[in-house]
Amino acid sequence: MAFISTTPLNKLNSSKIKWVIRVRAQAIWKGITRETNEFRGINMLFIDDSNTRIHAFINARISGPFEPSLEEGQMYTISNFSVQSYTGYEGHRCVRTDHHIYFSDYTIMHKITTSIPRIPDFSFDIFDLLYLDQTTDEKRFLFDVVGILMNREPIRKYVSDTQEEKILLKFSICDGRSTQKVTFYDDFVVRCDKALDKDCDEPVVIIIGCAKIGHYQGELTINNYPATRLFVNVNHHIVRIMRIRAADPSFGKNLVLLEDRPEEVVMSIASIKELKEEFNQKRVYCSVKIEKVEDMQWFYHCCPKCSEELVAVDGRFKCTKYNCYIPFPDRRFRISTICSDVSGVIFIVLGDSEVRQIVQKTVFEVDLDHSKGSNDSKLPNVFKDLVGKSYTITLKISMENVLKKSEIYESVEIVSSSGSFAEQIECQENSTEIDESCGLSGTEVGSVPPSEVVVCSPKSSGKDKLRKDVVSETAPVLKDDDDFVLLQLIPGVKTKKSKK
Repeated sequence: MAFISTTPLNKLNSSKIKWVIRVRAQAIWKGITRETNEFRGINMLFIDDSNTRIHAFINARISGPFEPSLEEGQMYTISNFSVQSYTGYEGHRCVRTDHHIYFSDYTIMHKITTSIPRIPDFSFDIFDLLYLDQTTDEKRFLFDVVGILMNREPIRKYVSDTQEEKILLKFSICDGRSTQKVTFYDDFVVRCDKALDKDCDEPVVIIIGCAKIGHYQGELTINNYPATRLFVNVNHHIVRIMRIRAADPSFGKNLVLLEDRPEEVVMSIASIKELKEEFNQKRVYCSVKIEKVEDMQWFYHCCPKCSEELVAVDGRFKCTKYNCYIPFPDRRFRISTICSDVSGVIFIVLGDSEVRQIVQKTVFEVDLDHSKGSNDSKLPNVFKDLVGKSYTITLKISMENVLKKSEIYESVEIVSSSGSFAEQIECQENSTEIDESCGLSGTEVGSVPPSEVVVCSPKSSGKDKLRKDVVSETAPVLKDDDDFVLLQLIPGVKTKKSKK
């Protein structure tokens, strides 16, 4: 038998197609577009005997001959494929390499039935939990994290924006220096719950591979994505390291935690206008009635890849982030409203997620309805119907609001209010003052989870979130809800001072 020379994954480049590699498939998942449910192809995360990882893709057109042989954990010899560089548009990448593999009509793939190639079962690029809060604006990559299982909750049901009943699972993981909340959704939940129910040695060490980092109501959460895999007490050196850490009596004693949520309260408009500089980038709640929706542009064009707002240049839309023109841009809601309560008037800009929450339609659906009806006004009737209705709105306070006293506020969450609008404000005004002194396949989900059906009372002393379908007279003022950018892990950084 002739000896076959193979190339390490870290030596691949785009100079030729006659490559030969020996790899193990750590994860396999299908690429399906969310809007049309179109099958785009098969994605794979490969690892080789040097622990190098790379992403590979099989286009839907040629996936038929390969799909029956694909199996997670199986080893393969693969030859005659192309290696391409990332263009910069790709989001939620499972690895941080500059290249990825593309199968072609000439690609040959054979299963390896012997154990001669000593390829590890798993390979991870572990990211420190302490620095995850610096990645919430980073949409290019998925993250591998590890920690001890804590605070596991029963499976819950919720109703999605499309009025479908779905499920979620919540728990936390701790690595000794930081604790992060985890929320999994849909089919991924059932398989994760079964894996966690198996008899496991304590403490239970969990590795979440290719996790998506989300941000909900000011708190960071770890979510699942189609590439996400859950590994429970697997035979890996990072698990052994975590067990040694957990055996230390000081484990978890110096956690870097989010500040505890203050007493829940809805602020009046007058109080919001008097907020000081320490509330910059913080979130506050107000209960208001919409008095008017401005008759002006009610949507904007954005890049379908990065979601950044596009600028018009010579009649074309340009993405400033990627410095390219977008022939078919996406659209997002943005409406301007004048709102009031018994203490004053405020100008609030409602963003895309807030508008979709209250109208239950997309921009294109509203545009189509508007084109079929009367065109006497630029403003669709669905927005005119909002006038006179009351909502509890979460505002993100900006530096312009606190220093320059700008009365234009940006919303980040909206909940329909009920009951006597005046009584809600008068009650909170007379009762309190604000003190200015928290291996499994996945399903793609948004970074903001929908309303849950079964929740605790918002007046409870627990730490349950205020849900979208809960009627409440109070809501929390969140602190330390800053925006972050991606920073690489720096070994040896001292732990930050704990907050209480």
